[in-house]
Amino acid sequence: DVWSVRYDQGNRPGSWNAYWLPYDQDFKHLVVLEDEADVMFTPTMDGCSFGFSDHGGGTYSASHGNLQTAEGRIDEAGLRQGMRMHGTTLHKSQYMNVPGTDAVKVTLVGVRNGKKWRFFYQQYIDQMGAFTLLKVAQVKR
Repeated sequence: DVWSVRYDQGNRPGSWNAYWLPYDQDFKHLVVLEDEADVMFTPTMDGCSFGFSDHGGGTYSASHGNLQTAEGRIDEAGLRQGMRMHGTTLHKSQYMNVPGTDAVKVTLVGVRNGKKWRFFYQQYIDQMGAFTLLKVAQVKR
């Protein structure tokens, strides 16, 4: 199945709640994940960084950050510094390291099972709407 995520204030049959961790240029968003939803999404990542921490008792925090240099390039060093409070992170150099292409992207999803959140990313190449899946992996320390 292919899913489309959109905001809907109503609780219609077949709907479910999710945490959304958005993107903004030169900004880091943070969300506290508890038991109000079983999934969490970020928009497509193609240079951003993601981080999460387990605070115990089923409470996690997660960040999605984008920071750019004055030349308009991703500032990974600045993102690493800005996300140092998280126990686990995923940065551009970890997921865009595919030789021969600069079209690598990831989609990141968090899944809650009981009081434990796990985070996965789907790495793929986007060739103007033709997608090639490269791998699915768990974000781990």
